[in-house]
Order: sequence, then C-alpha cells, then structure tokens
Amino acid sequence: MIHGYPSPRHALMGRLVGAMSAGQALSPADLIAVTQGLPPGIGNPGWPNLPPGIAWPNGLNFQNGPVNVQPRVYPLSIASNGTIAPGATQVLTARAQAAFKPERFVVPSTIAPNFLINSIKIGARPQTVDGADTGIPAEVFSEVAQNNLMSFDSIQPGIDLYVTVTNLDTQTARAFRGTFIGPALVP
Repeated sequence: MIHGYPSPRHALMGRLVGAMSAGQALSPADLIAVTQGLPPGIGNPGWPNLPPGIAWPNGLNFQNGPVNVQPRVYPLSIASNGTIAPGATQVLTARAQAAFKPERFVVPSTIAPNFLINSIKIGARPQTVDGADTGIPAEVFSEVAQNNLMSFDSIQPGIDLYVTVTNLDTQTARAFRGTFIGPALVP
C-alpha cells in the first residue's frame, strides 16, 4: 500500500508485472493511468518520467533490480542401447550438461504399452513415493496422458538420471526411448 492506495502495478498483456517502491506518492492521474493498464511514463501525463530506481520489465523490475532470466525448457533424452530382450529389465542412464529440473517424462504412446517403468532415480534418490522398484505402467507417461506433470528433483551437472525399464512383451525384443522435459540453466 502506498499512501492508502494499493501498490500500482504495470499491466502488460493482462498480467501484472513489477511493483513500485514503498513510500512514493502518486497523483490521481498516476492511479487512473495505472489502473487503466497504462504503465507509468507511457501515455501518462501525470508521470512523464520514471522516478529513479524504476524501470520496465524488459530486464529490470520496479523494486528489486535485474530480473532473473527465466530458464528455457529443454528435453533430455534417455534410450536403451539397442533392444531389450522379451521380459528383460535394463537400467538406462542420462546425464544433463547443465542444471536441469525435469517436470515431465514422456514415453511415446507407440511403445508405452510394452514397457514398465520400474524406477526413476536422480543420483541415488528415488523419484517415487514408495521408493521401491514396484513399477509404473509407461502409459502413465505417454504424450497423450493427462495430469502427468511431476516435481522431480533438480539435476546438477555430473549427476546421472537413471530409469529402470522392463520389456513386457514376451515375444519381441524392443528398444526403449523417452524424454524428460523441463527448465535448464544453459549459458
């Protein structure tokens, strides 16, 4: 709150971004312009210049200085080396080259019915609630599955991600492939 008014915020495409520093007085023209979606200093005659320390969301916010750049979303693929024999289990390994936070694991729906995901581990930490290798049908992670966003642990460079899979097909050897998707801090 600034002098009894809610903190004005910069409206950009319907989203509120940034806030003013506490203690700055606003004129009625400022309040009207900000509430109508006009950022301070743009088309607002009551505030023609930005006060010191206030800038736009193109790299600076109004209060805290530089905005942390949002990490881009990247894939991290994991695949078997060749085919997995019928009924056999294989541990697959992937290693991210940058800090990575998997948020979704995707297994193509064309191969998902043939595989069981026994475990997912980041380093030595299991990523399932029971921590056991009880198995999850790979269809849960299919690209057409709903509500399969996860909150996996972050992966630091040099830490391996392990996925243990079992080929459920009793007749055919099959190759496994999947992809972890999430933000990474790539320079």
